Amino acid sequence: MNVLHFPTTIGGNPPALAAAERSIGLDSTCISDVRYSMGYEADTFLCPDGAGPLQRAMSRCLAGRRLASQYDLVHFNGGQTCLNRYGLGLDLPLWRRRGARLFMTFQGGDIRPLSVLFPERARSLRGRVSESCRRRFLRRATRWCEQLFCLNPDLLRHVEGAQFLPYCSVDPAIHLPSEREPSQRLRIVHAPTSRGVKGSEHVFNAREVLGEEDYDWRMLEGISREDVLRELDQADVVIDQFRIGWYGAFAVEAMARAIPTICWINEADLALTPPGFASALPLVRADGENLVDVLRELKEDPSDRKRIGNASRDFTVEYHDPARIASAMAEVYAGRTRSFWDAFEANGGN
Repeated sequence: MNVLHFPTTIGGNPPALAAAERSIGLDSTCISDVRYSMGYEADTFLCPDGAGPLQRAMSRCLAGRRLASQYDLVHFNGGQTCLNRYGLGLDLPLWRRRGARLFMTFQGGDIRPLSVLFPERARSLRGRVSESCRRRFLRRATRWCEQLFCLNPDLLRHVEGAQFLPYCSVDPAIHLPSEREPSQRLRIVHAPTSRGVKGSEHVFNAREVLGEEDYDWRMLEGISREDVLRELDQADVVIDQFRIGWYGAFAVEAMARAIPTICWINEADLALTPPGFASALPLVRADGENLVDVLRELKEDPSDRKRIGNASRDFTVEYHDPARIASAMAEVYAGRTRSFWDAFEANGGN
């Protein structure tokens, strides 16, 4: 069986899953239209860096005509096909007619209704058009894809019949705890890809209240992924987000390094994940209102930070192991099960 991950590397999940699938013996390839800002690699890029939307769309369409008959299975990522969401998924039946089996993974804003985070924007003309396109795209994806997956459990409320899929973009065998001496000041790292989405205003408010005498604040924006990871290796605590209700790949990178990670988790969304996963999740719960208190408690109790860090590392090894995720996906691809999590649990932990 040969597998194509297409047409994006957003979030790092598509190339990581392709690589993990290769490691267990599948012939899996990731092809992306362009290299995105975080610099995740693909096996092939269709366009040069800096290509505009029109050039990228044309390259995807031209590639699609060729690729559909070359691969047994196509796994679309980021809620995109050749035509992306505004193309309404009109190309999906064409892939099927050329003999490809279709799967799709949604990652967040690609399918989450705009009204969830930005209600005012959703009421604008542009927002209403976007929501209409989202709904029509989702109907076609549901019709033509064998399985739909979501990396954030809140998306399951909007994508009927989809399954929750854990991030595999961070390999805990590579992202290891760093050995360094504890700092006098609590070093806090926050790396918002979008301040509005991450609720970064709460971090800035906490910095004003707590000051910088006992706390070392690192706000990582506009720097390379390599620089972000170097800063992460020196962190005592990481702050992820306060608006989405779930954690991102950056939090997994922190947890793999045994760093306590603060995040707002929507407990109703957590309940949509498997019970073992939900009960083991070691994130430090906080919202914008109690962030100051949570940071004070972490600073005053290094032993608790150590305990949380160790539990975080164990969690990533158990639930974010790319090879284990790929093995479960291979069972789904082969049609031996429709349940990713049945296959995941049957494959055992570390």
